Amino acid sequence: MASSVKKVAVQVPANAPYLPAPLNTAIVYAVKGLVGGEATPEQQGAFVNWLLFEVCRKDDLSFRPDSDRDTAFAEGKRFVALQFLRAFNMTPSQIAAMRATENAAAPAVHDDEMPTT
Repeated sequence: MASSVKKVAVQVPANAPYLPAPLNTAIVYAVKGLVGGEATPEQQGAFVNWLLFEVCRKDDLSFRPDSDRDTAFAEGKRFVALQFLRAFNMTPSQIAAMRATENAAAPAVHDDEMPTT
C-alpha cells in the first residue's frame, strides 16, 4: 500500500525574522578583517552597520501580527543591537562609574596569591 504524502507550499514572509541577512563580498571581507584584527576603519563601519541594521534589524518593527514566535524572535535580534548600542553610547563618566564599581567589587590580590606560570 503506497502512502501518499501531500506536499504543501509554505509561503515565508519577506520580513520573516529568521531569514538570513543579505551578505556580499564586502561584508565577508569586513568580517574576516575584523576577526583577524586587520579591518580598515571603513570595513569596521560596514560591519557595524550590517550587524545592527541587516542582521539585528534594529529599526524594524518587532511585532509580527501572525506569529508571536516570530515577534519574540525579531525582538531577540533587536535586543542584541540595543545591547551593542548601550555599550557604544556610554559616556566617559558612565564608564568611570562602572570601573569604580568593578574595582570596589574585585577581591584584593596579594603578591603571594598571584598564580605562577
